[in-house]
Amino acid sequence: MDREHVPRPARRIEARTRDVRPAPHPTGARLRWSRSSRGSATRPPLAAAAGRVTCEPGRRSPLRGRPCEIWDSTFPAMMSRARLPAMALGTPRGDYGTLEPRIHRATLDEVEQLFVRDAPFAAEREHLFNALRGWVANFDAALPGARLWLDGGFVTHKPWAPPKDVDIVAHHTQDVAEAWSEAEHKVLASLLNGADGTKPMGGLVDAYWFISGDPHASPYWKNQWSRVRGEDGREVIGHAKGFVEVVRA
Repeated sequence: MDREHVPRPARRIEARTRDVRPAPHPTGARLRWSRSSRGSATRPPLAAAAGRVTCEPGRRSPLRGRPCEIWDSTFPAMMSRARLPAMALGTPRGDYGTLEPRIHRATLDEVEQLFVRDAPFAAEREHLFNALRGWVANFDAALPGARLWLDGGFVTHKPWAPPKDVDIVAHHTQDVAEAWSEAEHKVLASLLNGADGTKPMGGLVDAYWFISGDPHASPYWKNQWSRVRGEDGREVIGHAKGFVEVVRA
């Protein structure tokens, strides 16, 4: 089973407000973590990107303009709240070329074989995969210990068009993130999508980050990574897909 680290209680997260612009992406915040014997977690600007958003029914969330109340109602229950099993990489199937709805664990070599060499539009996919491999190497060298989830058209065999980028979300345990220096937080920001809409690796990687075990963020990203989109780019209601967790040595 996919057992996520449950963060210890009574941690406090503080956000620096200097030079921070509200943004739907994690790089809108530079975080400073501090230990506190008592107190609750406050929500820094990047919490919006992690799905930690509180709003009243009927109001719009900052996440793609979706009404808050539809977040859980439109997703398959298994994908939104249950702990998804993490198993070996399966095979894309069906009209949309998607993986079975669960977490598929695979090495980068296995990802390359299934989603580049054995997939439609192999030439375009190879360019994306090279960017992905470089991003993972940079991320692991600077901020080791993350779990990495891949999503998007890249981890499907959709037959109608090549993927435009690779979607990835990284997550660390809270204890690891608390130990980072300010310089490491700046490195994190440089490896994620920017507040101005820029993406790392020349726009070929669509990258996000959250805290493992967060009761709001984890279900949100599982929901996001489980969506199926058709040829017209619209979400296919009633369908869910699996995504890939990258396994490293």
